[in-house]
Amino acid sequence: MLVGFQYHPGSQKFYRIPCSNPPELRNYVVTDFQKNETNKLQHLLICNLTLKDNCPYRCHCFYQPSKNRTVIDCSGLALKHLPDKMPFFNNLEIDLSTNVISKLDVRSYLYRTTKLNVSNNLITTISPIIFEVATLNLIDFRLNSLNTLGNEVRLKSPCSLLFGNLTIRCSCELNWLPTWLERQKQLKCVLNNILCVNKNEDASSMSPKEFCIHDNGTAHIFTIIVVTLVMVIFGTAIIFHNYKYEIYLLWRSNKFINKSRRVQTQPKYDVYISFDEENEMARKWIIDVLLRFLEGKRYKVVLPCRDFSFGGIREEEMRSSISKCSSWIILQSQNYLHSTYGENEWKIIWNIYKANLETKIIIINFDVIENDCVSRKNFRAFLKLGYALDFCNMDKNLLNDVRKQLGPPANRYTTGWKNSKLRYRHIDKFDIFVPK
Repeated sequence: MLVGFQYHPGSQKFYRIPCSNPPELRNYVVTDFQKNETNKLQHLLICNLTLKDNCPYRCHCFYQPSKNRTVIDCSGLALKHLPDKMPFFNNLEIDLSTNVISKLDVRSYLYRTTKLNVSNNLITTISPIIFEVATLNLIDFRLNSLNTLGNEVRLKSPCSLLFGNLTIRCSCELNWLPTWLERQKQLKCVLNNILCVNKNEDASSMSPKEFCIHDNGTAHIFTIIVVTLVMVIFGTAIIFHNYKYEIYLLWRSNKFINKSRRVQTQPKYDVYISFDEENEMARKWIIDVLLRFLEGKRYKVVLPCRDFSFGGIREEEMRSSISKCSSWIILQSQNYLHSTYGENEWKIIWNIYKANLETKIIIINFDVIENDCVSRKNFRAFLKLGYALDFCNMDKNLLNDVRKQLGPPANRYTTGWKNSKLRYRHIDKFDIFVPK
């Protein structure tokens, strides 16, 4: 339209209508923007862009024909990442200042960008490819969290990168930095002042050799020691987390540890037998073989299915009986930990076992179950360390091994034991003799 006024001067008087919007052009007359060499209002003519034009959400975008540029203002929006899309124009000028961006990645639109402002962010990592983008004439990195510079910075002119006052840790790899900073003075664009914190000197006043000659060997040794110590602590923590029960059992097996904590009271019973009472084969072996053997050796045994009162509160009797024993024999079958009482019995046994260093847990692996098939880690630790007795004992010495681990029975019996009469009792389909 403005070009038309040049060919039709008479129409100018007709079009002397003031603009009401946008605010920047308010009260200006249309013909005021007629193109000529002295007109200074051309820069006010802009074309606003919206989401349909790929303007990022909440950002303000406009195209400015007079300067042939597209401005994208996304400052102060708490952005964590660079936007994925930008308006499909060339000569983009992107303002991402005052956000919370921590990593500067490459986006395809950066190859159409001339200015990029990422100042006042949290940037610690910059993709090396950023410095290879030829169209980027100015990148503002001021007020970020940079603590070093990559060698790729040398690919850009110091007039194209604005770091401002930057404090970094200098090393031999940055011996090119003084020469790079010197170019600022030659190009008359002193934009960067970089301080080496470990040297406490301005990098531009140092020679390339000074970046290496003051490396402190002691500092390197200290770093190695600290790193090694951290790795040891971290590794120990992992080992303890994964093998804490195995470590506890190994520690407990040492008879000279914490003797003062040992409880020297005489228990009421010698042993409590815990097993899956629904497993008929396990029950038959315990009643016909193990129980007869232990009581024949004068051990005082608690067998829940025999000794607990009919109709009583099983949980209370279980807890009371387990706490009065010095040892517990557990017959590990396929479903023991998933049986009606097995899991609860194990929890009570384990807690008392930890509290009393004089107590013993004897596990008989009845179904020869691999340790990987046991879900409870504290139970599995016995199998891993080989503390469980194998039911398929090749030397057929299982009962003697049980007796050896139990130790001698408590000296609570009188001579009346030998003369005691046996009484007959029926238990779950199996007839056994038990002492009074």
